[in-house]
Amino acid sequence: MPAHSTPGLIPALVLPYLAWRVYRRFHRNVGRQLVHTGRLVTGIVIFSVIAGLLLFFSLFSSRMMAGVGGGLVLGALLALVGLRLTKFEVGQPKPHYYTPNTYIGVALSLLLLGRVLYRMTLLYFSDAPALSASPALMQSSLTLLIIGLTAGYYLTFNAGVLIRSSRKA
Repeated sequence: MPAHSTPGLIPALVLPYLAWRVYRRFHRNVGRQLVHTGRLVTGIVIFSVIAGLLLFFSLFSSRMMAGVGGGLVLGALLALVGLRLTKFEVGQPKPHYYTPNTYIGVALSLLLLGRVLYRMTLLYFSDAPALSASPALMQSSLTLLIIGLTAGYYLTFNAGVLIRSSRKA
């Protein structure tokens, strides 16, 4: 295989995996869900690490810091709305279930997916001069805003579900 065809092969390998992950995320965001404490805590830890790393690496750029910080704040506010719209079912003594708002979860997933696909399109299908004019993947304040929005939402939402389900126990 010639070396010049390898970059075209990368999206062909990455896109099916990305599609499978999006399907799994949609499946987890829709419908009644068991309150699984370990999964919620793991989500809180992972999104806290992501938020911390994004904030750390954007310390030297006010534009990047504004993108990450704004995304985290907007995501937390959206999660508070999402928690108000979430239906909680308390089992006696257990299990507890919750049904998150479908529209918020799907909208966040589509927003993140759209941005990732847009950035992949820029990286893989643009010619070299246009590529050098666009910022690197993690140097776009809009990309960081969307990642921060997602991290802030899931961090706050998972914490809210844990708090709400422990109060109802």
